Amino acid sequence: MTWISTKFIKMDQYNCKTLPFTYLNVYGHETFDKDMWSESNALPITKLPVTFPINLENQTPSVKIKITELKSFLSRHSDELFAIPIVYSPYPSSNNVGSWLKEFSSNYLLKFKNVHLVFYNGSDLYGDRNNFDREQYIADSLIHFPKDRIHFYLCNVELLNLLNSKMPGVNLNFFNIYFSQIADTNTEIKNLKYKTEQRKYNVISLNSRIAKHRDDIVSVLENYDTALYSYRYRGKFLENTKWDNDLRKYVGNHHEYYQPQPHSLMRQHQNIIPDSIYNNAYFYICTETDFYNEYVGKETNHKFKTKKTLSWFTEKTLKSFVYKWPMIIVGNPYTLRALRNIGFKTFPILFDEGYDIIEDPESRMLHIKKEITKLCEMPTTKAHQLYHSDAVQETLEHNRNHFFKLLDTMDINKISKTLQSQYRV
Repeated sequence: MTWISTKFIKMDQYNCKTLPFTYLNVYGHETFDKDMWSESNALPITKLPVTFPINLENQTPSVKIKITELKSFLSRHSDELFAIPIVYSPYPSSNNVGSWLKEFSSNYLLKFKNVHLVFYNGSDLYGDRNNFDREQYIADSLIHFPKDRIHFYLCNVELLNLLNSKMPGVNLNFFNIYFSQIADTNTEIKNLKYKTEQRKYNVISLNSRIAKHRDDIVSVLENYDTALYSYRYRGKFLENTKWDNDLRKYVGNHHEYYQPQPHSLMRQHQNIIPDSIYNNAYFYICTETDFYNEYVGKETNHKFKTKKTLSWFTEKTLKSFVYKWPMIIVGNPYTLRALRNIGFKTFPILFDEGYDIIEDPESRMLHIKKEITKLCEMPTTKAHQLYHSDAVQETLEHNRNHFFKLLDTMDINKISKTLQSQYRV
């Protein structure tokens, strides 16, 4: 078992801010033409998966400009503010473009003080099987570029902390599109009704895509009548509701998870949980996208083992705050720490949260299973008492309010409405 020490960092300085810039869509060089999910070296700029955080008044949102005409264009528009967006690729090595980033910033942008660089990824950030140190690479490439003209909008708190140490003085923002995605898909999100009556189940766990860590968790839950769980791609659904029946029909027609998924289906049913479900269990077992530091190549379906853990989280985690469930996260280490660093509260009064700092995934899983077993074997009357205790209710209310506070900073240009990339379920 590997235990490591933690360092808690106040995250107020990472509040998400809008940028009143026109973004430059640069083209005409092969480096710009690769997709953000490419596993080869790429500097994806033109194929934006979402609108990055801009707030313009009387300005054009974007301008498409060929790289050979970039300098002359900037010379003619010295009184406007421009930003060149660079997608922080989900896989670190995809951002490795050798000396090109350094040469591009120095030769094309350095002398134009009205041009900024914006690196962003508000959705998925994985580890890298090549163990490429992207943050050091970017710091080295931009060592002579003014730090006040460099902006990061990332969904990963760990990476923001790392960039803060490697590139002091740059602009750092916590930016997670799943806040907007949940809010935009659930029009009743601010009017949910939380009942105080006795609930039937101690725990609830919502699973779709097949993954080893979900198999591990379900292998525990299936032994207890106190557990309510789904595992859609293994044929396990919750109850006979339109919400679950629509997903049952979809899964029945798409036996392979990596077939294309209609985004509208995910928007309608991934985040909207009926009150008959969220009012029927006390504690939430959140199986996040990643746990064993593995990912599957999108084109080849080949599974790769990554060498670096990243504590990013998705809408799966945010459901805890919206639906007011105390949560155990089955995800990467430091996820609870990351949530606390951006202002959420966790539940050490209910659970042994030591699993969050265990780096070895097998040891972390054993720790989590023990906690889940305790919850499942607990009398439901005791679960009811714990859930409705003053301390737990105050924490749940704080987290729900804090969710909306952060949503207000990140719900920029209704970001989730422009999504083009596919999302995990």
